[in-house]
Amino acid sequence: MTREGFLEEEVTMSASLRNDLGMDSLDIVQLVMDLEEEFGLDPVDDAIAGRWQKVGDAVEHICSQLPVLKAKECAKTRRGS
Repeated sequence: MTREGFLEEEVTMSASLRNDLGMDSLDIVQLVMDLEEEFGLDPVDDAIAGRWQKVGDAVEHICSQLPVLKAKECAKTRRGS
């Protein structure tokens, strides 16, 4: 199980934050804050986070904000490596 109680197999790039993972708006706000802290991101604009429908949307945003070396690691995640 992952930190938030999801089974690893549930958390895929195509998993819907709301429908598949059962997250509500407060859960998504907490996710955004956790991601900002974990990856040292500048605050994520509410309008951007509001467009995240799937896990992959959040991953794409994070990867677009990371330095080049970490972006290479993100590319592996996107490919499922």
